[in-house]
Amino acid sequence: MIDVHRIVIIGSGFGGMYAYKELCDILGNRSNVDITIISPTGHFVFSPLLHEVATGNLPFQSIITPVHSIEPSHVRRMVRGTAKSVDLDSQIVTVDLADNTTGDDDSIPYDSLIIGVGADTNFFGVKGANEYSYVLKSINDARKIKDAVIRRFEEASDMVENEDIAKHLRVAIIGGGPTGVELAGELSDMMVNELRRAYPYASHNSSIVLIDGGSNILGVLDEWFQQKAEDILTRKGNVSILTGIPVASVHHNGVVVGDSFIECGMVIWTGGVRGADLSLSGNNNVIIDERSQRIAVEPSLNIKEYPSVFVIGDKALLIDPTTEKPYPQRAQFAVQQGQCAARNIVSLMEGKKLESFKGSDKGIIISMGSGDALASVNGMKLKGKLAWFTYRTVYLFKLFGWRNRVRTGIEWALNLVTPRDISRER
Repeated sequence: MIDVHRIVIIGSGFGGMYAYKELCDILGNRSNVDITIISPTGHFVFSPLLHEVATGNLPFQSIITPVHSIEPSHVRRMVRGTAKSVDLDSQIVTVDLADNTTGDDDSIPYDSLIIGVGADTNFFGVKGANEYSYVLKSINDARKIKDAVIRRFEEASDMVENEDIAKHLRVAIIGGGPTGVELAGELSDMMVNELRRAYPYASHNSSIVLIDGGSNILGVLDEWFQQKAEDILTRKGNVSILTGIPVASVHHNGVVVGDSFIECGMVIWTGGVRGADLSLSGNNNVIIDERSQRIAVEPSLNIKEYPSVFVIGDKALLIDPTTEKPYPQRAQFAVQQGQCAARNIVSLMEGKKLESFKGSDKGIIISMGSGDALASVNGMKLKGKLAWFTYRTVYLFKLFGWRNRVRTGIEWALNLVTPRDISRER
């Protein structure tokens, strides 16, 4: 009887799916390997384009790919559910099943484990933020934001006083990082173009206030990005930027910033992330950063005390020797870490030396709407139409599968000559 090596991957994000693809490429159809993927949804979401779903540029189907269609011949078992805990000594993952009718959890044993659970929104303890804010982390989040924006325009059409309309159609975006900036740019265009034509008696009072507690938006990037992004958003006319004062609290009708109350009809929180919840138990000590909830790993991406357990992506805490800071929680590093972890699992199976992770920053692209973008690619700075063309070309070919690439390409082409979709689903 052949001994089967059981590999379990928690998460179907960038890290988990690229780890899976790398394992498939290396192992082929070996009969002595059993791969199980645990995912709440059973599909991969190309999250860098969520803001385009939230603002009607793309249908949600364009950026999701069922896990089974990525490498269909290699999934031994797909478990739809949320990993609740890992017993590191017994090597068992406990899963809260998505379609649970009995109330019982599923217990999945492993020989090698990849933890790629991603991140949750970090509200930093701000009062009311969790209760009254929309977030943008999933397909459902993007669809909710789109519906909520359109609903407010419908409601504003029945209002009489301009002051009431302006408050109702003011959207506060909390967090001036890449997600907040991209969402502000696209949402501004949606308001000025499609929604203004559809709701002419209401939408001339619509506005966006982008709030960040740091001294500048895009504080994680250099001054060139910060200044260019601020200039582009300011030129749009309906976006104001408020920096240097943290949000004190969020309410159903606005936000408190410093000593001021900003009335608005909708709050979207893009202000930060923390490693997703996952309980680890074991006799040996595992270091977890309290603030970020990231798990400290060795350069080979495994936990020192449990070498068969690898942590990747947003949940992994590993210092970049070049910057002497933790690797950023960005998709490209999750991809690279997933591939490295997969190779190291095979090396463990074969008794070979593990490789150390050496992340390579290939650059960043920020879409700004209206055919505009900012990019740094291999050290070269791009802006305007060239950066926008680069943004769409790069992301188009990063999507999994030709079906999604063709669908997305067609939608983007239609957006050049026809209005974006402003229909409500709910």
